[in-house]
Amino acid sequence: MRIMFRWFPLASISYLLLALSMSGLGQTQPNDGKNQLHPHSGRIKVPFEFDVGGTKFPAGAYILDAITPSYGQIRSTDGKQQQTLYFVQTGEPEKSPKAIFVERNKKYFFFGVVAWFGNMQYTGFSPHADDEKKEIPITGE
Repeated sequence: MRIMFRWFPLASISYLLLALSMSGLGQTQPNDGKNQLHPHSGRIKVPFEFDVGGTKFPAGAYILDAITPSYGQIRSTDGKQQQTLYFVQTGEPEKSPKAIFVERNKKYFFFGVVAWFGNMQYTGFSPHADDEKKEIPITGE
């Protein structure tokens, strides 16, 4: 019991310093009007209805956010629809980012992203060898 009380002040101070240092990392960058998305984010214009994890998304404009190599989000630009994305990441980052969709049985499914963290395959979709892929460029605008 005495040992726990001896280490408690040190642990408390360490936690406090960690919390204070993390708050500094969360500061927002000034918005100059050009970069309204974070560095691992972009927009796509999808000309067809598609499925993401069992949720139907209509044709339209969407924002893709890659928070980490294994976690992201797709959301409509009006904010009405969104879906969390979990990825398996392989490869190197790409200079020409693109979203990949797959056509199967005359329906489109979100397959993944080739971009900021390399090839990021969406874990909510299992590809087949005969699937036809459709690439849509990811833009910063």
